[in-house]
Parts: sequence; C-alpha cells; structure tokens
Amino acid sequence: MKTKILSLLVATAMLLSVGTFLPVYADEDLPTPQIIFIEEGTMEKDGENIHTPFTIPSTSGYVFLTFTRPALTGSFLNLVDFEITMRNTQTGEVVISTIAKGDSPVSVSTARTNFVKGGEYVVTVKNTRNPSTNNPGLYPFDYTVSVTYTDNAGQLEVEPNETPETATQVELNKPITGYVENGGLDFYRFELEQPGKIGLTFRHANLERTTDIWRVSLIDTDGVVLFSFTSKGNASSFSGNDSINDYLDAGVYYVRVNKGNTSTSRSEVDYTLTVNYELNEGQFEIEPNNTKELATAIEIDTEVVGNLSSTNDVDWYKFTITEQSLISVTFANPNLETNSARWSISLFDSVDFSLGTFDARSDTPVRTVPETAFNLPEGTYYIRIQIGGSSGLLANPLVHENYKLTVNTEKIEYCSVCKRPIENCICVDVLGDIDGNGVVAIADALEILKYLAGMNSQVEPNTKAWAASLITPASRAADKPAIGDVLEILKKLAGMTSLC
Repeated sequence: MKTKILSLLVATAMLLSVGTFLPVYADEDLPTPQIIFIEEGTMEKDGENIHTPFTIPSTSGYVFLTFTRPALTGSFLNLVDFEITMRNTQTGEVVISTIAKGDSPVSVSTARTNFVKGGEYVVTVKNTRNPSTNNPGLYPFDYTVSVTYTDNAGQLEVEPNETPETATQVELNKPITGYVENGGLDFYRFELEQPGKIGLTFRHANLERTTDIWRVSLIDTDGVVLFSFTSKGNASSFSGNDSINDYLDAGVYYVRVNKGNTSTSRSEVDYTLTVNYELNEGQFEIEPNNTKELATAIEIDTEVVGNLSSTNDVDWYKFTITEQSLISVTFANPNLETNSARWSISLFDSVDFSLGTFDARSDTPVRTVPETAFNLPEGTYYIRIQIGGSSGLLANPLVHENYKLTVNTEKIEYCSVCKRPIENCICVDVLGDIDGNGVVAIADALEILKYLAGMNSQVEPNTKAWAASLITPASRAADKPAIGDVLEILKKLAGMTSLC
C-alpha cells in the first residue's frame, strides 16, 4: 500500500512539472495545487469501478486527473481502452473523460485538465472496447487515481460558460486562463464604469500548425461583433491592444472564444486572455458615434484617436467655439503605402450645412484641411469621418486603422477702436480721418457735411491736418472737402471699396 501511494505521489509530481499538461499562466502569484483525492483500485473484470465520492471546494478551480497503472499483459492490447471519467454526483455532468490505452508503455496515463465548479464528484474506471474474453491474462491489475485541484482566484475561467448568461466575469488588465473543448466555446463578461480604449491579448502554446485554431470576438449586449480576429496554431500570442481595438462607452461587453477554422479540429490546449483597458479622458472617440446625434464631443486644439470598425462605419464628432475663429482640421493616419484607399472628412454647421468635404489618402500620413482655414462664427460644428471614394474592397485596409484628429483654432485679432478684424481694419487709413482721431468713421462724414453746410467744424479747412485727410483727387487739389468725400467714407464703412 505504502509503495503504491509513494509511486503515485512521485508520478503526480512528475506530471505537475510537465508544462504540456498545465496552463500557461501569465500571473506568477498563483495558488499551490493540492491533491484532494487519491484512491487505489483493482480492475478484476470487464465493467466499471466506481470510487469514493469527494468534494471540490465551494468556489471553482482547475482540476488535474491522474490514472496510474502497471504495464499490462494480454492479447490485442492496442484494442483495449480504459475510460476514466469524473462526474458531478448531483447533476450527473461529466467534467473529465479521458482514455488510457492498454498498450501504452508508460505507467502514468496522459491526464486531462478541466475547469469545474465546487460540488461533490466521483471518478469511474472501465474497459470500453475489447472485453477480457479476447484478452486472456489482462485481469486482475491494480491502479491508482488522483485528482489535483488549484483554487480559482480569478485567474481561471469557470465552466460552464458557453452563453453570455453564464459568462465568466473577468477583471480588466488581468489575464485569465481557459480552454475550449471540441464543439464548445467560452464567453467572458466585463463591465466598463467609464468610457475607454479596449484591446484583447490572446496567448497560447505554439502548436506548430498554420491553421486558425481560435477565433476571438468582442461583442456588445445586442450580440453585435465589434471586432474579431483569429489566432493560428503557430502564433503563440496575439495582441489586439495596438493593432485591433475599439473605443467604447461605459457598459457591459463580452469576449467570445471559439473554433477558428471549421475544417480543423481544435487542440485542447490552454490559452490566456487579457482585456486591456485605458481610461478615456478625452483622447479617444466613444462608440457608438455613427450618427450626428451620437457625436463624440471633443475639445478644440486637442488630439483625439479613433478608427472605423467596418467599411460601413461612420464616426461623428462635435466641437464648440465661443468666438469667431479660424478653423482647420488635421488628420493623421498610418502610411499604408497605397493611394487607392482614403478617408473622407466632412465639416458641417449646426443646421447641417456642409462647409466642405476632403479626402485623406492612406499613403499620406498627415493632412490639414482646408489650406485656407474657415472663418467661422461662434457655435457648434460637426465632423464626419467615413471611408471615401468608391474603392470597394480596396477600402478594407482602413478598417481598424487608428487615425488622429485635431480641430485647430486660430483666434482672430480685432481692432480695439473700430472692432473689425485687423485684416479689415479701417483705422490705418490716413485719408478720410477728418477729425484726426485715428479712425475713419461716420463722425468724419459729419464733419464734412458740417463744413459744406457752413456750420462749425472741429477741424478748420486749409490746415495741414485737414489737407492730409482730403480724400478725392479733386478735394486734395482744392484743399477742401466735397460731397464725394462723404460718399467715399460711407463706402469704406460699408466695405464696398477702399478710400482713394
């Protein structure tokens, strides 16, 4: 008895040291595996041996089943299969079912792992194929079974999780380990309390296969796939944090992991999934923003990052200026080295009047439009980003490519005297400033009318100041104003023409 138990402990320790059978955890601070069940048995005849029930703690964990036996004797051992199962005694659910081949030369069979919830379980062993009538000398033989358990402290999935309703809850920015059985799938659930950038990191052992083994999808509560990618067997890791991501509003979301290629069977190997989150403090768009009413509010002169999640996706943004300003838009994107794919950038006012539409080519990393900035009054304005042109499939390279958008503003300087923009200021004109206060205004026209009416004028004719302010050539020649000078001033004030 002691010799058999010692052999089992040694064999179990060997299995625990072999990385092939254990999950590839990203977290180094993990609970220590514990042997929670160990029992001997003797297979004396065809049939099923039922072992003593045992209990898994009330939480959930990672289970490792070991079946140890001596080398067998008999005929047609290659046709002998011993099925070792572990099932829940309350529900009858089989959580582990593995086969130990009769002709296997090793004394410890290849064990399987699974993720199970707490409860009462039982292990059974039976010959499932060639009966003893075809295998003289097969029985009896002794064996030992054991179950090793690792407590789930949030680093493991919890089965069953094949639906959104039974999804395993995950913490943001913390890896979780799971695996998908043949024909199954895994759902994970996470919740954003505030908007942010979401990406997915998916890791697994190198299976040395070029086919797509897994498909990983980010899904909203309506079942809409926000983005999806596949992971090949020979790609040990994939990060969607930089190459594929989405900018989501607060709410509940799901990650689905399932078979990637229906023509290939999945290898039951563990994967590690991380939901990467970065708080949105105004530097990202917020989806959904595919209509004007859902437009992401952005600050002027501040860069914001977004992307189009499909060829039909549209991103809307809105910004507000509190005074008349010169407005332009800078659009930066990765250089895709093709001029056939392009983004379309449109600017609208609050009543949907189009101020202009511009293209940003995918082979031009930065563009500012328009070349001459818009001179816009205070108010709220909208920007629409979508895939431009009619390039069809050629537009696909733009999907999930991050762009950077900045609304540039330039304050318009106003003259403190005439209150007009500096470029339209009339204060710099010498001609027409009859009263000499540095401004050509309606008061100057009144001074001329007073003079023509014979009334007292602030500036007497025939003085140098008056002569310098004479407008028309005839006035300058006569050194006295005329009615035409009043008209010149009125035209200037109306913006119709410059003073002579």
